[in-house]
Amino acid sequence: MWIAAKSGGYHFAEQNGKWLATRDSRDFYDVLNEALSAASGEAVKIAEL
Repeated sequence: MWIAAKSGGYHFAEQNGKWLATRDSRDFYDVLNEALSAASGEAVKIAEL
């Protein structure tokens, strides 16, 4: 899985039931919320399913 954002591209791999960035082990939802907030100019918080 991956996210393309103005701040860069992020690739994720599943580890123990979570999707973590291969670069720095950041959680998928943390990166997603940060990217969406930056793109929209509004605070975005999508909860983990």
